[in-house]
Amino acid sequence: MFGASEGIDSDGHVMEPDSLYETYLESRYKPDLEELIRQKKALDAKNFFGFFQQLDTGRPLGVVDPRVRLVRAGRRPHGVSAAAAKILLDHTRRMIKGELADKRGGADPRIRIRDMDREGIDVAVLYATVASSFCVLKTVDFELAMLRAYHRWLADYCSGYPTRLKGVAVVPMRDPERAALLIRELASESWMVGVYLSGHIEDRLLDHPVYRPIWRACEELDLPACFHGGVARPPYALGTFDMTNNLFLQHATTPPFEIMRAIAALIGGAAMLAGGCSHSGMEDGFLAPPAYSAGENMHRQWRYAGYDWQQAIDDFDTQVTMTRPGSNMTHWNLTHSD
Repeated sequence: MFGASEGIDSDGHVMEPDSLYETYLESRYKPDLEELIRQKKALDAKNFFGFFQQLDTGRPLGVVDPRVRLVRAGRRPHGVSAAAAKILLDHTRRMIKGELADKRGGADPRIRIRDMDREGIDVAVLYATVASSFCVLKTVDFELAMLRAYHRWLADYCSGYPTRLKGVAVVPMRDPERAALLIRELASESWMVGVYLSGHIEDRLLDHPVYRPIWRACEELDLPACFHGGVARPPYALGTFDMTNNLFLQHATTPPFEIMRAIAALIGGAAMLAGGCSHSGMEDGFLAPPAYSAGENMHRQWRYAGYDWQQAIDDFDTQVTMTRPGSNMTHWNLTHSD
């Protein structure tokens, strides 16, 4: 608690251990898991997090051509200075003494609750750290099986503290129909409070009609769509390959870039009502976008965040206006030709 206010960590993370899949994965997918483990070992990665973190992110700013390639995680760092080693050692000592959060809480809910009590957090909403990169596994069938295993583990993780630990389900966005089915299957779980979605998958942004089953399921079940980006791992966020292999720049810029693009595509594409949501006309929600092609004019309107929005597009210009209902003031924006 913070005074009289409840403290909610809205972006808590678990650090799911690789071992969970040996316990919770369906037996018919164990050969696929064994193959994935062999691939991980071949890359000298200590865990699946390291397996998905294979981009070179080790160029220090100000150094043009570093001698040693360094990935973000899963390997022992190279060239740690004496000063940096002292800081790491001091950090470890403080963690053991309970002065800092214990990272083991990512896999052990008892440790997590102890840290939450110390930090004044009443409820943690938990996101996956690794499972959202399963979108690059060899088949959607295997991806879905791994996600189901993760959800079984997460249910057990939350079960000891059902009012304090909640989770966000990860779904296979490569197959939106199966993603929607999974959302409906999990909706009755006591831990499930939202749906983890990436800002894009492969070459599709969130305005793509293929995602309509996901929006429909979220709306029907009154579940929030929770957009979350990753850093230097699949699905690679916007700008990942423009940061000259520097993790600081990637971590500072690519998550907000990715989420801004995601929300812009979602709102600008009027995706929610196109997905079959119940709002209509100028009620709170989005209007289904009319068809538009070169040589035609397009006009649409919707209500979002308490404003009435209008968009007009022709071959030469785009104009967006927003007006507060009951107000005489109109805000103009985006009057550029592109």
